[in-house]
Amino acid sequence: MLDGLSPAVRRAFLWSQLEGLGYRDIAERLEVSERTVKRYMAQAYEHCLLVDW
Repeated sequence: MLDGLSPAVRRAFLWSQLEGLGYRDIAERLEVSERTVKRYMAQAYEHCLLVDW
């Protein structure tokens, strides 16, 4: 299901969903801004919704 995501988006999504990390923690791990993490999460959620179609 997550195969179509870029590695950074996949990591951000999994850290959020499986480890319960917040956007700030994910941003620090990925060395990106929190805004970028928000964009990554939006991409991941959209991908998950569309993959069922």
